[in-house]
Amino acid sequence: MVFDDFIEDLKLLDDEEITLLIFGIFSLLFTCSFIFSYIKVFRHILHFSEMPTITITFCYLNNLVWYFYSEQRYHDYMKYCFEASIAICIIMIFIFLYFQYKEDKIDCMLDFFIILTSSWAIKKLIVDILDDEDKAKITAAISVIVLLCSIIGWIISAYKEKNKKFLNIYSAICLVFLSICGIIFGLHYEELSFFLSNIIGLVVSCIYIFVFYYLKKKYGNIIITPLNDKKEEINDMDIKNRNQDLTSKVYEEDGKDESALLKKTK
Repeated sequence: MVFDDFIEDLKLLDDEEITLLIFGIFSLLFTCSFIFSYIKVFRHILHFSEMPTITITFCYLNNLVWYFYSEQRYHDYMKYCFEASIAICIIMIFIFLYFQYKEDKIDCMLDFFIILTSSWAIKKLIVDILDDEDKAKITAAISVIVLLCSIIGWIISAYKEKNKKFLNIYSAICLVFLSICGIIFGLHYEELSFFLSNIIGLVVSCIYIFVFYYLKKKYGNIIITPLNDKKEEINDMDIKNRNQDLTSKVYEEDGKDESALLKKTK
């Protein structure tokens, strides 16, 4: 019964609303793609500080902007997609803050209040100050560009470290489909803000994929040791060196004792 109602509601949507709904679905998939970075952390492939936290934060803020835009368009299904995206981003951010709290409580609290203040500022800007669908659309396009800038930073850090495991190929693939959908919408309905921001998104996603496969081909699967494991390895090496020093000292003392006994016997 619920599914039948959903199909009936979809039939009532026009082409523009259907395209925006598909855009919202791809945005949700793009948000979900960051889960693979968290899987790497739980599998001890990445340290939590090496996650693309800045990109995830800007992804959350971008979803928030699109959520308020979908509200102003009265597009419920598009709004549901961005509600789900926001919920996933919040869960991921809180997981990061949990890890961060164990190492640095002050930075954790500062990051929490920065995200909270940014969320309030976005709501205040779009709902109270702008209060206009066209202006909200331009703001959403700008937020996409800001998100893409953070993704470029993510790519550069992976290239500097010469390790593809910093990257997430699923995010790049989802970004390709998301950008193509935005380009089609911008061309068909002559929305310049949609078109330009998603053209940049398609370029960034292609660079992302190129860098990923370049690092894979040139450096292969380099194992990244988490920071805690590195500390443990250093400590183990120190212990081994200390044990070697102690054994060498024991041998030296034994040699001295033996030579002293020989002298006495003579």
